[in-house]
Amino acid sequence: MKTKKVYPMKPEISIIIPVYNVRNYLEQCVQSILRQSGMKDRYEILLIDDGSTDGSGQLCDDFKIRYPVIRVIHQKNAGLGAARNTGIKNAAGDFLLFVDADDFICRNSLASILTEAVTYPADLYFLNS
Repeated sequence: MKTKKVYPMKPEISIIIPVYNVRNYLEQCVQSILRQSGMKDRYEILLIDDGSTDGSGQLCDDFKIRYPVIRVIHQKNAGLGAARNTGIKNAAGDFLLFVDADDFICRNSLASILTEAVTYPADLYFLNS
C-alpha cells in the first residue's frame, strides 16, 4: 500500500530578506520573525544572499538547517533590487513582506499585518515603525 505524501500548508506570508554583509545583524532580524506568536506554518522566510563576503551566506545556511520555514538562495552580487526580485520569483505565499536584514519586527506583527490585509484588501501596504 502506498502512503500519500503530505506536503506542508502553503504559507500565507513570504518574508523576503535580502542579505549582503549583515552578519552582525542577521540573527536579531531572523529571531524577531521566528518569535511571532500564533503564526506557526503561516509564513516562510526567504534569505537571499546577494554575494556576501562576511560570512552572512554561511549564517543563512545555518538558519536553514535549524528552521524548516527558512529557504536560502545564494546569488552573485546584483544589488538590493535584484535580491528582492529573486525573493519575489521564489515566494510561495499569498502576501509578500520585505524586511531589511539590519531591522527586526515586533511581536505579533505578522498576525496584525495578516489581519489588516484580509480585512482591508489592497495591492500595497506601508507599515510604520
